[in-house]
Amino acid sequence: MGTFFPNSRIAGCLYHFKQACRRKSKKYGLPNVEARLAPTCWNVFVISRNIVSRTNNRLECFHRQLNTKFPVPHPSLERLTNTIENLSRENAAQRGAVIAGLSQPPTRKRFVLPRPPTLPNENDIENSESSSESSSDSDDDAEAVDSDA
Repeated sequence: MGTFFPNSRIAGCLYHFKQACRRKSKKYGLPNVEARLAPTCWNVFVISRNIVSRTNNRLECFHRQLNTKFPVPHPSLERLTNTIENLSRENAAQRGAVIAGLSQPPTRKRFVLPRPPTLPNENDIENSESSSESSSDSDDDAEAVDSDA
């Protein structure tokens, strides 16, 4: 690939890279093999933030966008090319907006935690224990359950 595109930089999905490495290591019987590629080849943390796709797997993102545009599994060639052209224009416009600072990340509804329960004070607990001791005499009237039944 570097022969035909010398200025290209290969970036991929870490999950799928690890999955492929694990599959190959099992195939060749090498369960604990050190990575041969430097982290700069697969680590996307340092990639510039002014990109349209904010995920490390742009191809999967593109395929998902492409699949949502087709109501049928096998579209005509004309429909496919028109859809790819439109997606390309949308992505170029979105990238331009991100670079210009016009695009903002999506806003999410603020998560509100439920109100914490009101817990009794220690004095209330001590008082309830003494009152439950006095009420335990009235528990003799409760129905007894046979544990063997």
